[in-house]
Amino acid sequence: MNSAITCLLSMEMNAMLEGGILRNIHETEQGSFWFTIYAGSEKSVFARLKGECPAICVTSAKRGSAAVPSSFCMLMRKYIKNRRISSVSSIAGKKAIIFNLEDRDRSYRLIFDFSKREGNLSLLMGNRTLGSFMTLSYDRISPEGEYIYPEPSDMTSLLPEGDIAPCISGGRMLLSEAEGGRLFDSVNDMVFEWGCKEHEESKFERKSREMLSMFDKELKKLEKRKEAIKGDLEKLEQNESLAETGRAILANIYQIRTGTAHISIESPDNPGRILEIELNPSISPSENAESYFAKYAKSKRGLPILKERIKETDDKIAYIKEAREEALKAEDLDKLLEIESDVRAGTPVTKNSSLQISSPRKYNYMGFTILSGKNSAQNEEVSLRLAAKNDIWLHAGGMGGSHVIIKTKSGEKTPKEVILRAAEIAAYHSKGKNSSKVPVSYTLAKNVSKKKGMPQGMVAVSKTSSIMASPSGYDFLEWLRVNEKK
Repeated sequence: MNSAITCLLSMEMNAMLEGGILRNIHETEQGSFWFTIYAGSEKSVFARLKGECPAICVTSAKRGSAAVPSSFCMLMRKYIKNRRISSVSSIAGKKAIIFNLEDRDRSYRLIFDFSKREGNLSLLMGNRTLGSFMTLSYDRISPEGEYIYPEPSDMTSLLPEGDIAPCISGGRMLLSEAEGGRLFDSVNDMVFEWGCKEHEESKFERKSREMLSMFDKELKKLEKRKEAIKGDLEKLEQNESLAETGRAILANIYQIRTGTAHISIESPDNPGRILEIELNPSISPSENAESYFAKYAKSKRGLPILKERIKETDDKIAYIKEAREEALKAEDLDKLLEIESDVRAGTPVTKNSSLQISSPRKYNYMGFTILSGKNSAQNEEVSLRLAAKNDIWLHAGGMGGSHVIIKTKSGEKTPKEVILRAAEIAAYHSKGKNSSKVPVSYTLAKNVSKKKGMPQGMVAVSKTSSIMASPSGYDFLEWLRVNEKK
């Protein structure tokens, strides 16, 4: 990223981001920041400051925050979150991208400085430095002092030297390689390919391995638990013979003397079958019979408990297998992070496990509760178990997405505004979330059913109506941003 490339990149970013609202700031790892910006639609700016190839570009991807964001990340959130980007600029001959932000009578600058081998990031209010993330020491940057801009740099590229070099060809960017050149429609696309994509792919691969390992360990633990429960169940089921033994002792009680330790007698339930029975010689024959009946009663009480535990374990195994399959099918880091968030956001699967099963999303609008499934298992839960017959069911038409229900109130008509908001939620949590308009089908929940042989998450629906919803409208996204945190 030489100064010429930086200048061209800032012009492209200005065209994409000018007038946008900086919604949030994320730090996925030390030196890597994601800025969520709404400028007509939701966009992300990725800046990597550490490593061999520091870079900044606009992407369509989204990222979540690190578990504990740095103090500088929190400082940026404090001062510039929800501020308007008035422009994105650079200074001739300098390798720096500047985000100019406004808030009524105050102005801020976020300066991405690539003038050395690694990048630095500084936040200014006017010309005063509020704070910096410095990968290399800069004598000219001091907190609370006046920011001194980098010295003009030459045109030497910070791109890897040798076989790879950028140039402009016919209004398009050409990244020349040993195997042959590759044209890009924009500088931003080229920078993404060179400086961001490899980072994104490596994080995707690491996260994929991490999640698959987590799922495999949890499955192994649950399978082991299931086998142990099945072993206990088999023992209890075999204890049906305890009652038979008790009855055999009572049937022959006058032939058994107190102090006898072992007898061989015929079964009263199966004539001709000889039972070998161990007795406690210190108690009477009737007490021995009572002891066998007591053991039998205890085993009978344990049978349904163990069967329920096996069912619960099977459900957990099925859920984790489904999540693992979804992770295997994921094509980008966004999807993996969504799956991980879903799995970690609820009740623990096992007592000492970090792996968790999530609950459906829950919203409140105009006093109405709206539920939205996060995956196929939750979609069935929402549509078939949580929905009452007069609740309103919604789903984006003709595409994959969440099943959504509005919990209606007895004797009260559901306002059209509530149906529209629920439709926007269904559209947002569907494959059409980046569209300006999405058709959403809705009907009463009593018209939704599950037919034999249907795969998980699929239902049969009748008597539907349709409504158009905008999943990318500013008002809706602002409402969603606030309510998804509650």
